[in-house]
Amino acid sequence: MSKKKTKVTTWYSKEQNDYVLDSYKALSSEVQLYELKDELKFYPSIKADKIHTQNTIKLFDSYSKEDEFEFAFINKVKTSLNSIAKYDRVFHFSGENYLYHTYKILGFIRSSVSAYMLSNDKQFIKGTIADYRDREKEYYLSEYLDNREQLCKPNNPYKGVNLVNAFLYRSLYLHKSFTKHYLSYFAIFGVDDIKMLNNDNLESKILKNTLKVFQSGQVDEADCAKSLLSVLYYYLVYKMRINKNHALSIVKELVNKVFGIYRGYKGSEILKNVYIKEVIGSHIIYSFDTKQEQLTKDNKSYLENIFTTHTIAKSNNFPTQMIQPLLNNPLQLYSQMTPSELLQKI
Repeated sequence: MSKKKTKVTTWYSKEQNDYVLDSYKALSSEVQLYELKDELKFYPSIKADKIHTQNTIKLFDSYSKEDEFEFAFINKVKTSLNSIAKYDRVFHFSGENYLYHTYKILGFIRSSVSAYMLSNDKQFIKGTIADYRDREKEYYLSEYLDNREQLCKPNNPYKGVNLVNAFLYRSLYLHKSFTKHYLSYFAIFGVDDIKMLNNDNLESKILKNTLKVFQSGQVDEADCAKSLLSVLYYYLVYKMRINKNHALSIVKELVNKVFGIYRGYKGSEILKNVYIKEVIGSHIIYSFDTKQEQLTKDNKSYLENIFTTHTIAKSNNFPTQMIQPLLNNPLQLYSQMTPSELLQKI
C-alpha cells in the first residue's frame, strides 16, 4: 500500500531565506561580518576521538601564545574535553584534523579568563569607568553634567562625542544594568568592526575610543566562574545536544579546573534569568539569578527602544534585528561567537 504523499510548500523556507539575505545586507552595510575560513573543511563521516582533541588543544595553544596573557587552563581541561569528543564535528585545517565544538569551548574559556585578567589589570582600567568604581554614582553624574555643558557650546567640534558620553553616563547613573546590555551589543559585534567608526574622521576615532572607555567592568573569579558555567552549559546542551545531566557534570569539571570554583547549581537554575553582568573589552560576563528576573517585559521594551533610537550609527541598517535575541536570551547570540583565528572577512 503506497503512502499518501504530503504536499510541501516552499513558502516558509523562501521567507526564511529572504530574511537571512535581508539581514545580511543590512548587517554588512554597517558592520564587518565574518565567516569560517575557506580552508576549513568539515568531514561528517569521520568519527571524533581523543587524538582530534589533542590536536585541537595544540592548535588553540599555538594561537593563544600570541595573546598578552598566559592561559594555564589549556592542558588542565584535556580529560574533560576527551569525554565529549564523540559529540563533536571534525574539520580539516592547516594540514590536520580538529574538533569544531571543542575549539569554540576553549574560546569561551579563554574569554572568561581574559575578562578576569583585564578587569584586574591596572593599565587596562586606567582612565576608564572601572577606575572610578569606588565612587561610581558621583562620577557618572559629574561626567554627564560636564558633557551636557560641552554640548551647549556653539563652537564645539566634537558634539557627537559629547552626546554619546552624556547619554552613556546618564544611563549608567540611572540604569546601570540596562547600560551593560547596551554596551554588550557593541562587544558582540566589536567596536573595531563598526564601519562608520573605521575612517580617517577624527570624531569617529574619538567615538571608538570613547566606547572602549565604557567597556571596562570589574569582576572577580567567582563572577567569571558563574558566567562560564552558564555559557558552557547552554552550549553543550543546545548546540552539542548532550544530555543535560552529562553536560552539567562536564561543565562542573571544566569550571573547577579553570577557576577552582563551582557551586552546586541545578541545570535548570543555571539558565534561569540569565543577564549581562559586565562588559570588559570585547568580553562579556554573564550571570543568572535563581529567584529574581533581572529584566522584566517592560524593561526589555524600554531597552529595545533605547537600542533603536540611540545607536551610534545613524542608519536604519544598523543590526537592530539582533536586539530581541540579545535581550530575551543573550546566550543564544553569544553561542555563535567563534575564535577569530578560524574566521575570515566576508
